[in-house]
Order: sequence, then structure tokens, then C-alpha cells
Amino acid sequence: MVDDGSGEWLALAPGRNGLTRDNGFEDLADILINTRLAADVTGATKMDRPEWGAVDPDCNAPPRWRRFPSLRQENTSAPRIRLRSG
Repeated sequence: MVDDGSGEWLALAPGRNGLTRDNGFEDLADILINTRLAADVTGATKMDRPEWGAVDPDCNAPPRWRRFPSLRQENTSAPRIRLRSG
């Protein structure tokens, strides 16, 4: 993704975009189990990711986000906003 918000979807599929046996992806199961690594191989935009979700008594389901300190450069697709819950 680029700063104007546009981008291109990349298939996470066996044999496409570098997801080959030579790169450690034997089949779709390897891709599904190692999705973040597969995304890295394809060159996908690095982003924080939801780590946990639960429903509170008021029926809200806020996710807990895992932040990656290495993502210091903010861009439109991965904004670095201050989260109220941490």
C-alpha cells in the first residue's frame, strides 16, 4: 500500500508471489499456518495485528492489538495512533 491509500491485493496461494517450496511453503496448509511469514515473502505492508478479542458485559468486543516496535514509519495503511487501552 502507498500513502494515498491505494494498493494491490496479493494472492497468498501456493506457487504464487514467491510462496513456493523453495521458500518453505509446501502447500496451502503451510501458508495458512504461517500467514504472517507468507505475507512477508510477498512483500505485503507490515501492520499491527489483533492479538485477542473478547466480549465485555456491554456487548462490546474491542480487540487487543499487538504493536510491533519495528514499525516506526507511519503510513496510511498502518497508522500509529495512540490506543486508549494501551
